[in-house]
Amino acid sequence: MSYPCISPYVEAYSEVNKKVSVFNKKTGKTYLLGDMEYDILRSLDGTKSLSELAAYSRGLNEQQLTLLIDQFERIGFIRGKEPKSKLNIIKLRKGLVNGNRLINSHNIAWRIVNIIIIYLSLPLFILGCHIAARNINIVAVILANNLMTPRAFILIPFMLFMLLLHELGHAVVARCNGVNVPEIGVMLYWFMPCAYTNLSGITFLKSRGRRLIVLMAGSFTNFMLSGICLLLLEVVPAGMYEFLLWCAVSNLSIIIMNMVFFIKLDGYFILEELMEVKNLRRSAFTYMTASLKRALSSLGRAGRGRRYKGRYLDIGSRSALDNSVYIYYTVLSGIYVLIIITALVLGIYNFFTR
Repeated sequence: MSYPCISPYVEAYSEVNKKVSVFNKKTGKTYLLGDMEYDILRSLDGTKSLSELAAYSRGLNEQQLTLLIDQFERIGFIRGKEPKSKLNIIKLRKGLVNGNRLINSHNIAWRIVNIIIIYLSLPLFILGCHIAARNINIVAVILANNLMTPRAFILIPFMLFMLLLHELGHAVVARCNGVNVPEIGVMLYWFMPCAYTNLSGITFLKSRGRRLIVLMAGSFTNFMLSGICLLLLEVVPAGMYEFLLWCAVSNLSIIIMNMVFFIKLDGYFILEELMEVKNLRRSAFTYMTASLKRALSSLGRAGRGRRYKGRYLDIGSRSALDNSVYIYYTVLSGIYVLIIITALVLGIYNFFTR
């Protein structure tokens, strides 16, 4: 650490209230630094000793500077101290575009898109449903006889395109609320093709209402796309009718999929915000494990008249409602994972035996 050097995986973005948002590409996390901390981080070029850095810093002595650089090391900002990459087979990511460079939050066009997503998506969807209801008999017949599903070479790219539009909705609303969006990309999540937007900077939004709007913006975008498809049913030729109806239903399916809160999709993070709990999944499973251990330990010691003292978690630290949510969340998550694994195994079995 005599000549510390900034990691090449560190990227800095726009200032927020005289602070700088810094993204670590290695960890996928965003941090907010003050001007002084950022100036010091930027000066770490590997050619200056701690004493030389202290001479140029804003009143920090060598000891204080050492403590600050230790902090930078812990979060992976120093070259050679980056955390090792771990292969996560249930979450394989590939970034495609930098959202900060793609979306200029000061551009009037992006501002208009932001307003449309927030304020017009649901009215468009409701209007589309109202228009489609005029031909409810035709729609019911098509739905009853199975929707026309496009061929695979059209289906997969088109679904990915709609998923990317979903993530673009997140990114536009996030950028217009001052959140840095360093990555938009595609991934395999639990072996399902998905798109993603890095919204790690959302934690710096002080308003919970704004955080919720950013988290719901993707679903708002799908409501808007579904509504547009339903409105177009009035004017398209018969050959396009089933395809547009399939597009409308597919966008609704994307909303439903993203609202499942047993895996870390939009619904999960919305539930975290509503409960004001960070790392909800880990907290719920920790609470359930501690409760079971406490119950088993109490049963084992009941005959000896010894009182159990909790060692794993203060399970009374939250309200009874939150604790109940933890229990239901853990049980239902387990059931959901079993269903997904069973469906995957059956799908593979049917593929190889048909």
